[in-house]
Amino acid sequence: MESAQIPKFLRLFRAAFGPDTPPEFLTPAFLDWKLFHDRPEWHGSRSYVIQQKGSIAAHACVWPIAFHTPAGTVSCCHFLDWIANPEVAGAGTALYQELSDRWGTSIAIGGTPQARRLLPKLGYRPYGVMRYFSRVIHAFDQFRARPKASVGREILRLVRNTAWALPPVKKADPGWVAIREQRAGAWLDELFSDLHFDAFSPGARSSALANYLLDCPAARCSLYSITRDGELCGYFLLNEVHGQTRVIDLFVRSTESAVWGAAWRLALHQASCLPGTCEVVTASSLPWLDQVLRRLGMRERDARPILLCDRRGILAAAPPLHIQMIDSDAFFLYSHSYPFLT
Repeated sequence: MESAQIPKFLRLFRAAFGPDTPPEFLTPAFLDWKLFHDRPEWHGSRSYVIQQKGSIAAHACVWPIAFHTPAGTVSCCHFLDWIANPEVAGAGTALYQELSDRWGTSIAIGGTPQARRLLPKLGYRPYGVMRYFSRVIHAFDQFRARPKASVGREILRLVRNTAWALPPVKKADPGWVAIREQRAGAWLDELFSDLHFDAFSPGARSSALANYLLDCPAARCSLYSITRDGELCGYFLLNEVHGQTRVIDLFVRSTESAVWGAAWRLALHQASCLPGTCEVVTASSLPWLDQVLRRLGMRERDARPILLCDRRGILAAAPPLHIQMIDSDAFFLYSHSYPFLT
């Protein structure tokens, strides 16, 4: 599909996602960025459709991802915006089957009850759990920003969240510094050169990918390099979404949980200091990292199953995948009706 077809997609998404869809997701600029704009590892359209009589019977967008494993970099996919016309029986299933067969290795996170019933029939198997964590920063600002369907319930939530906001997020450990970067450059690529991790498989990142994400028209992303005692050792990406600041990606060149804890403390403190932050949110697919986040005062607020389709068994011997929010649309999706996790 060409970008000239964007008006057709606008009609499709309005009908499929309903009135709660944020207007930012229904702009030509955002749809062009998500569906058609070149990415560093992908040129051309990422939108795949089945058409019937000139109308879209099924649609899915390929979100390419990759992971560093001891055997090399493994390319993978996550499929976004899986939509099917209920009047065209089997179109959605056929499209998902075709895309899964074509790429061989793909993941699915959460999904509707219908999707969770269908995907095992298409060869997807349980792989793990994506856990979503939150930390209240300013409970009263959060209370004012939240839709109030029930004032009494919201007052009780305010009392609880005020307690959850204590104590404040601790400052970074001595020697750890976050530096705001306008764009990614060679420094970020160097962080991912010659990686040899055996405990887990980190996501493959690049300066070109980071800059693509920074250009998302529906997100307010910011990039930070991490230094430890003056030496570059990692980076993280934040996204500010209507009072919720998300740590959507973080990497540090270490396999020690204590080092990751220090890097996460730095990122959480930076996120909490941004004007307008009511809560900080992130997600993790690694059990040991879950424990790191809990020790930093993050509360688990959701858990979604991860399903893996690995037709060729490429990941059979690989360490667990370190899946983060930028590996799906979780980094930019939000709902006006449910803007917070707490």
